[in-house]
Amino acid sequence: MLNFDFWGQEWPLIVGAPHIAIGGALVIAAATFAFAKLIYSGQIAAMKAQMATLHERRHLAEDQQKALTWQIEKLKAEQVAVNLQIEQKATLPALASSTATVTRTIGELATTNSALGNTLTPDVAAALDNARWLYVEVKTPTKK
Repeated sequence: MLNFDFWGQEWPLIVGAPHIAIGGALVIAAATFAFAKLIYSGQIAAMKAQMATLHERRHLAEDQQKALTWQIEKLKAEQVAVNLQIEQKATLPALASSTATVTRTIGELATTNSALGNTLTPDVAAALDNARWLYVEVKTPTKK
Protein backbone atom coordinates (compact mmCIF):
# COMPACT_ATOMS: atom_id res chain seq x y z
CA MET A 1 0.00 0.00 0.00
CA LEU A 2 1.27 3.44 -0.90
CA ASN A 3 2.02 5.95 1.80
CA PHE A 4 1.31 9.55 0.83
CA ASP A 5 2.26 11.08 4.19
CA PHE A 6 5.33 12.68 2.62
CA TRP A 7 3.07 15.19 0.81
CA GLY A 8 2.01 16.64 4.15
CA GLN A 9 5.64 17.03 5.19
CA GLU A 10 6.92 18.40 1.86
CA TRP A 11 3.98 20.57 0.87
CA PRO A 12 5.19 23.65 2.82
CA LEU A 13 8.50 23.47 0.94
CA ILE A 14 6.73 23.25 -2.44
CA VAL A 15 4.42 26.16 -1.57
CA GLY A 16 7.32 28.19 -0.19
CA ALA A 17 9.56 27.68 -3.24
CA PRO A 18 7.46 26.60 -6.26
CA HIS A 19 10.27 27.46 -8.68
CA ILE A 20 12.30 24.56 -7.29
CA ALA A 21 9.47 22.06 -7.72
CA ILE A 22 8.52 23.36 -11.17
CA GLY A 23 12.17 23.51 -12.22
CA GLY A 24 12.72 19.96 -11.04
CA ALA A 25 9.65 18.76 -12.94
CA LEU A 26 10.88 20.53 -16.10
CA VAL A 27 14.33 18.98 -15.77
CA ILE A 28 12.80 15.51 -15.36
CA ALA A 29 10.51 16.09 -18.37
CA ALA A 30 13.42 17.32 -20.52
CA ALA A 31 15.59 14.36 -19.53
CA THR A 32 12.76 11.93 -20.32
CA PHE A 33 12.20 13.56 -23.72
CA ALA A 34 15.93 13.48 -24.54
CA PHE A 35 16.14 9.82 -23.54
CA ALA A 36 13.11 8.88 -25.67
CA LYS A 37 14.48 10.85 -28.61
CA LEU A 38 17.81 9.07 -28.30
CA ILE A 39 16.11 5.66 -28.23
CA TYR A 40 13.84 6.27 -31.22
CA SER A 41 16.13 8.44 -33.38
CA GLY A 42 17.45 5.39 -35.27
CA GLN A 43 13.97 4.15 -36.06
CA ILE A 44 12.85 7.62 -37.13
CA ALA A 45 15.87 7.99 -39.43
CA ALA A 46 15.22 4.58 -40.97
CA MET A 47 11.57 5.41 -41.58
CA LYS A 48 12.49 8.78 -43.13
CA ALA A 49 14.91 7.04 -45.48
CA GLN A 50 12.24 4.50 -46.40
CA MET A 51 9.75 7.29 -47.06
CA ALA A 52 12.25 9.06 -49.32
CA THR A 53 12.79 5.84 -51.26
CA LEU A 54 9.04 5.30 -51.63
CA HIS A 55 8.65 8.91 -52.77
CA GLU A 56 11.30 8.38 -55.47
CA ARG A 57 9.62 5.13 -56.56
CA ARG A 58 6.27 6.92 -56.81
CA HIS A 59 7.78 9.60 -59.07
CA LEU A 60 9.42 6.91 -61.20
CA ALA A 61 6.10 5.06 -61.47
CA GLU A 62 4.36 8.28 -62.53
CA ASP A 63 6.94 8.82 -65.29
CA GLN A 64 6.61 5.20 -66.42
CA GLN A 65 2.81 5.50 -66.43
CA LYS A 66 3.06 8.58 -68.67
CA ALA A 67 5.35 6.68 -71.05
CA LEU A 68 2.94 3.74 -71.03
CA THR A 69 -0.02 5.99 -71.83
CA TRP A 70 1.92 7.61 -74.67
CA GLN A 71 2.85 4.20 -76.11
CA ILE A 72 -0.79 3.06 -75.93
CA GLU A 73 -1.87 6.14 -77.87
CA LYS A 74 0.92 5.51 -80.39
CA LEU A 75 -0.24 1.89 -80.77
CA LYS A 76 -3.83 3.01 -81.34
CA ALA A 77 -2.68 5.41 -84.06
CA GLU A 78 -0.60 2.68 -85.71
CA GLN A 79 -3.59 0.31 -85.59
CA VAL A 80 -5.76 2.91 -87.31
CA ALA A 81 -3.07 3.31 -90.00
CA VAL A 82 -2.86 -0.46 -90.58
CA ASN A 83 -6.66 -0.76 -90.76
CA LEU A 84 -6.71 2.08 -93.29
CA GLN A 85 -4.06 0.33 -95.39
CA ILE A 86 -6.13 -2.88 -95.30
CA GLU A 87 -9.26 -1.02 -96.38
CA GLN A 88 -7.31 0.64 -99.22
CA LYS A 89 -5.92 -2.76 -100.23
CA ALA A 90 -2.29 -1.69 -99.78
CA THR A 91 0.55 -3.80 -101.12
CA LEU A 92 1.94 -6.65 -99.08
CA PRO A 93 5.36 -4.96 -98.44
CA ALA A 94 3.57 -1.82 -97.13
CA LEU A 95 1.41 -3.93 -94.81
CA ALA A 96 4.46 -5.91 -93.65
CA SER A 97 6.25 -2.67 -92.79
CA SER A 98 3.26 -1.30 -90.87
CA THR A 99 2.75 -4.61 -89.05
CA ALA A 100 6.43 -4.68 -88.08
CA THR A 101 6.03 -1.17 -86.64
CA VAL A 102 2.99 -2.30 -84.63
CA THR A 103 4.88 -5.37 -83.41
CA ARG A 104 7.83 -3.22 -82.31
CA THR A 105 5.50 -0.83 -80.48
CA ILE A 106 3.80 -3.76 -78.72
CA GLY A 107 7.24 -4.99 -77.59
CA GLU A 108 8.11 -1.53 -76.26
CA LEU A 109 4.74 -1.38 -74.53
CA ALA A 110 5.34 -4.76 -72.88
CA THR A 111 8.79 -3.66 -71.69
CA THR A 112 7.45 -0.42 -70.25
CA ASN A 113 4.56 -2.25 -68.59
CA SER A 114 6.98 -4.75 -67.03
CA ALA A 115 9.20 -1.93 -65.75
CA LEU A 116 6.16 -0.22 -64.22
CA GLY A 117 5.12 -3.48 -62.57
CA ASN A 118 8.61 -3.91 -61.09
CA THR A 119 8.54 -0.35 -59.77
CA LEU A 120 5.17 -0.89 -58.12
CA THR A 121 6.06 -4.28 -56.61
CA PRO A 122 7.04 -3.84 -52.96
CA ASP A 123 10.51 -4.82 -51.85
CA VAL A 124 10.16 -8.09 -49.94
CA ALA A 125 13.25 -7.51 -47.80
CA ALA A 126 11.99 -4.09 -46.70
CA ALA A 127 8.57 -5.54 -45.91
CA LEU A 128 10.14 -8.25 -43.74
CA ASP A 129 12.29 -5.65 -41.98
CA ASN A 130 9.20 -3.55 -41.26
CA ALA A 131 7.39 -6.62 -39.94
CA ARG A 132 10.33 -7.30 -37.61
CA TRP A 133 10.18 -3.73 -36.25
CA LEU A 134 6.44 -4.05 -35.73
CA TYR A 135 6.97 -7.29 -33.85
CA VAL A 136 9.57 -5.66 -31.62
CA GLU A 137 7.39 -2.59 -30.99
CA VAL A 138 4.08 -4.34 -30.38
CA LYS A 139 4.65 -7.22 -28.02
CA THR A 140 1.39 -9.09 -27.81
CA PRO A 141 0.93 -11.13 -24.66
CA THR A 142 0.66 -14.85 -25.18
CA LYS A 143 -2.13 -16.83 -23.62
CA LYS A 144 -1.06 -19.54 -21.20
